[in-house]
Amino acid sequence: MPLQSGEKGLVSTAFRRLLSRPAGVFWVFLAIYLFTWPGHYTSGDGAVKVDWARGLLFRGSSQLDPALGVAEQYSFYPIGHTLLAMPALVTSHLTQKFLGIRCEAALYTLLFVLNGALLLYLMARYLWPIYGVRRSWVTVAILGLATIWWPYTKVDLTEPVLFTTFFGGFLLLRSGRPFLGMLVAGLGWTLRPEAVLFVGLLGLWYLGRTRRLGHIVPMGLALIPAVVINAAANWIRWGKLFGFEGGYGAEAPGFEYPFLAGFFGILFSPGKSLFLFTPPLLLGFLGWNRLRERTATSLDAWLFASVFAVSVCLYSKWWDWASDDAWGVRFLIPGVMLMTLPAAEILHRRFLTGVLFTAGVAVQLLAVLLPPLEYVVMVHDCPSSRPAVHSKAGPRQVDLEDMWYHPRYGQLPGHWTLLRVMLGMPPARQPERQTRFTGLSLYECFPAEQWQAHATPDFIWWRLVDKARGVNRVPASSP
Repeated sequence: MPLQSGEKGLVSTAFRRLLSRPAGVFWVFLAIYLFTWPGHYTSGDGAVKVDWARGLLFRGSSQLDPALGVAEQYSFYPIGHTLLAMPALVTSHLTQKFLGIRCEAALYTLLFVLNGALLLYLMARYLWPIYGVRRSWVTVAILGLATIWWPYTKVDLTEPVLFTTFFGGFLLLRSGRPFLGMLVAGLGWTLRPEAVLFVGLLGLWYLGRTRRLGHIVPMGLALIPAVVINAAANWIRWGKLFGFEGGYGAEAPGFEYPFLAGFFGILFSPGKSLFLFTPPLLLGFLGWNRLRERTATSLDAWLFASVFAVSVCLYSKWWDWASDDAWGVRFLIPGVMLMTLPAAEILHRRFLTGVLFTAGVAVQLLAVLLPPLEYVVMVHDCPSSRPAVHSKAGPRQVDLEDMWYHPRYGQLPGHWTLLRVMLGMPPARQPERQTRFTGLSLYECFPAEQWQAHATPDFIWWRLVDKARGVNRVPASSP
């Protein structure tokens, strides 16, 4: 039965009231992210964390299932992500037992959709009192659609959840609740060990803002739950409260990558630069000084810059500074999001804002329409060949260094090529003379059938339609 005019007016008024509040941000972006939700497992790291949860819940052991195919007997990741997976596993287990419906991957990956909308709600809570409704909505749209945040609602990686705990703790501290704020932020320590650095910066920011040294004790006590959780996780795995075993072992040297090479790669490389994957980050840098000049946000600006600088310096030394498998550099999600937030200060520069917002959305769509990790999986697993240029050396494979440093073989060209193949418009072969002097095109480096196999839409509703038609297409990046 169609709505009467008066009922339509009530619905319109209720909708406008919702959009005038930060809660409206949560519901709008939850709808967007649900539409692009893949509903399947996406990373090998996530598979290990989830299997640890299965072991604790259903096998009565911390040992990983040998069928998982990993060399380690125990997960070497912190336990926080594993604990977050447990409600979804229990619910899906009961659903399958009593209703015969398998929904484990869907329920588990829904966590990252909810986390994506929650973070934007928290950012709206921060922005609303400072900038009002209109500017806050524009800023949230930039953060939610034109940064790497959107693609990370589609993958089961830990860094986005870590950032939500950090920002939630930041808001609680800012509202004058030091114990609860540090408790929430401290739980990030159970997700990634380096989160302790961000918690330390948050504590210094709070003390500088309030000048209340007496709050050091309750803030320190608030970190005890994280310490206890980490110690308990160590004990059930390795029989000791503190320390670390496992990891990448002899495969990786740790924090021994040349700093300048990693620093250049993170900020300026043609294949992994933060500015390429999040064009509005430039807006944030341009608006940072205005944020610093506001009395109410001056120390906030310094906190945001500190998190960004510490992250860049820390991960520039990490052996896997590019954080593959990832869309861009996933380690820098907290720093990138915080330093994009000051874009709210220069929205009056409409042309620049419009250009960078459009560029940012276009970049994210390359990883939203397709699985975000698909091209990285191709580089890892698919046979490829490209001849050397101006050299008699034989053919070589496209590898990760090509993806990092060569503009032709990076993730953005890779996903653009996948999108063209998916739309039935694959690139044409380039002339042999051009190949001889400029190198083989990316499309010609991999067999055409590999491009076709990996060019798969990545939405749960699309897969359900395929299933109804008797077609079973699962992205290759799904473990």
